[in-house]
Amino acid sequence: MAEEIKETDVVLTGCDQIALECSTEYVSYPLTEQTCWAVTSFKAPFYEPTSRASVNIVAVIDKSGSMKGEKLKLVKETLHFVIDQLKETDRLSVVTYDAYIYVNFDLMLMNKANKKEAKALVDSIRSGTQTNLCGGLLKGMELISNTNEQDKAQVQSVLLLTDGLANVGVRDTNDILRNMKCYQELEEYDEKQLPPLRQQPWQHPQQRGPPLHPPPPHLSRAPVPPPPLSQAPVPPPQLSQAPPPPPPPPQVSRAPAPPPPPPPSPHLSRAPVPPPPLSQAPVPPPPPPQLSQAPPPPPPPPQLSRAPAPPPPPPQLSQVAAPPPPPPQLSRAPAPPPQVSQAPVPPPPPPQVSQAPPPPPPPPQLSQVAAPPLPPRQLPRAPAPPPPPPQLNGPLLRIQQNIYRPNHPAIAQIPPTILRAPHSKFEGTVYTFGFGSDHDATLLEAISTQGGGVYYYIDSNEKIPESFADCLGGLLSVVGQNLSLKLELQGGNSVAEVHANRAINWTTPDKTCDIAMGDLQSEEERDIVMELKLPTMPNPQQDLVIKASLSYFNVITSALDTVTFDLNIDRKDGAQGPAKETVDVQRNRIIATTALKKAEPLAQQNRLADAHAILNTAISTLTASPSFQQHFTEALTNDLRRGISSLNSASSYQKHGRHYMRSKVQTHSTQRSNFVDDTQYYQNKSKIAMRTKTKT
Repeated sequence: MAEEIKETDVVLTGCDQIALECSTEYVSYPLTEQTCWAVTSFKAPFYEPTSRASVNIVAVIDKSGSMKGEKLKLVKETLHFVIDQLKETDRLSVVTYDAYIYVNFDLMLMNKANKKEAKALVDSIRSGTQTNLCGGLLKGMELISNTNEQDKAQVQSVLLLTDGLANVGVRDTNDILRNMKCYQELEEYDEKQLPPLRQQPWQHPQQRGPPLHPPPPHLSRAPVPPPPLSQAPVPPPQLSQAPPPPPPPPQVSRAPAPPPPPPPSPHLSRAPVPPPPLSQAPVPPPPPPQLSQAPPPPPPPPQLSRAPAPPPPPPQLSQVAAPPPPPPQLSRAPAPPPQVSQAPVPPPPPPQVSQAPPPPPPPPQLSQVAAPPLPPRQLPRAPAPPPPPPQLNGPLLRIQQNIYRPNHPAIAQIPPTILRAPHSKFEGTVYTFGFGSDHDATLLEAISTQGGGVYYYIDSNEKIPESFADCLGGLLSVVGQNLSLKLELQGGNSVAEVHANRAINWTTPDKTCDIAMGDLQSEEERDIVMELKLPTMPNPQQDLVIKASLSYFNVITSALDTVTFDLNIDRKDGAQGPAKETVDVQRNRIIATTALKKAEPLAQQNRLADAHAILNTAISTLTASPSFQQHFTEALTNDLRRGISSLNSASSYQKHGRHYMRSKVQTHSTQRSNFVDDTQYYQNKSKIAMRTKTKT
């Protein structure tokens, strides 16, 4: 479990709680009905633990053919850097993927010895072939989910890196997201709906059949021996010897333990001495127990009649008959009663045969019959047992130790939401890293959004280390987890719209809602922009508009925490006063983000002029806003201008613009840095310090 952190182990400015407040654009509003802009904000304190809680990180690395050379070299150097920054109570795992999935090493403590081993394993990574992105992602989530309870950490994350498109396994974005949801919400997983996997072409022919169920057809034949043992005292026990393969003298050894088929008449006459001949019995059907019951003539007569000419034996009988060589046993037989056995060729003579053998049957043979039977494994198993069938593991099949391959045919048939899930629910975040011009920015952004992380766009190889460092610095400075914001509108006030870019759960339409806000890192801020409907007021008064509460797990105190805030508005006639720039800045953030969202699909359709016009309109709105001189508004304007420059041609948009615009949409929606450049917004001291280390 995550280790507890004492207040003396951290450096704080102010208190150890997240600060919550609400504000409106103006200090007061007239008594008439109208709409107003409001912002609910919460900010984390500066938190620099000297003895922080441990973290569990799984790095999932693309090692397809396109990663060969400088890219893979930089990734290895980056992993060395990550290993060096982790402390002894942190755990790290590295998973690589091409067409197959490789667990280079499972989650292990980053002590001195393990760090050395981890670096050696990282250096051994070699580029491969295709890109099974979904398989690598789910394997990383599985390693986090299946961590022992005592090894779980307060901060757990999967870092997924790729430079290309998913071309093996699950490739559709919606299917990948449904697979993630299966790991995140185990209650939606239904193992009963899994179809059998016997039609998988890559399985060995001898491995066909449901791999999750033991297929022991030959073992099922073992039960035959018990009845003969009960008849051991009578000479026909030799027949009983077949069911429980006894280890008797050479004669018995020649008669393999497999269930004994009906013996030919000649052998039956010599039944007292040679059990092996019984194994040579002409292949009567599976009534060995009946033969063992020779004294009471059962239905074996037809089998005796068949003795002279053995028909094709069933699989069990044929396997039994194969081992014994009769000629030597005949030579050892006491008296040649084969003639007598031949005489009773008619079906009814089995009882006579049983009477003939009584004189010579030595009890030792019976004792041998009772001797401990050979293990059923010695029973004929057709061909030599093949290697164990692969184990189903989500959309992957385990083919070797820590190596998996995509379950291609099953993926096309099994609804992605019911693939095999890990033992426990995935509780962590997923960050994605895409570099170069060939990766799918939409897919990586969607994965990170569902995983509660962000998508890092890396436009040059040199930024790989800095991007990982930026992410790591944030993970090591988490202040609050599982934040949930509740907003309750009071009186006649209601909500016209909430700009949160997150799922909103309305318990009372337009009045009460809950918003899941994920985690919060040191010095980070979240701002929920709202448009409120204010009712007509009869008299001037101070009106209670919103009751807000924020619940979360406080990493600093290792306890659940809740903060509240009440928003009151002065309703009176007269001037409203100047607008608050803090609210205007957040409204500008929504305007810029919305413009980038609208421009992106137009650019995908090659309607570059229309996309250009939308971004230009947004720039004009921002430059005319009261907060235009604010540094953050200027940064928003610069982002829009860079988006316009990427729309100069279809090729420039495909190469750079689509990744950049998608990245910026998520940056401003989540208010978290995800692009390494000269801007410092959404940065905290921990991230800056970690990035600085990569340059030194």
